[in-house]
Amino acid sequence: MEFKDDDKRIYVVNEAGQEMGQMIYENHDDHNRIHVTHTFTNKEFQGQGLAGKLLDQMVKKAEKENKKITTTCSYVERKFDQESEKYQHVMG
Repeated sequence: MEFKDDDKRIYVVNEAGQEMGQMIYENHDDHNRIHVTHTFTNKEFQGQGLAGKLLDQMVKKAEKENKKITTTCSYVERKFDQESEKYQHVMG
């Protein structure tokens, strides 16, 4: 499994090159934030924790770029609410 970032989304592909899931975002450099709009896991790969792994990659990106994460994605909103201590440092 490999994570990739094309400046619009972080996505994950398996060894066969098949896309497994993605987290779509917008860069807002003027406000030092990344806005996550959507998280999607392809049906055949659901239940493997990929959404959480995509969020982990997004957190690493925000930390590396010294940005905060804002979101309208229901998955990310839920994770931020459930685990606010874990994500407090990147929540915008």
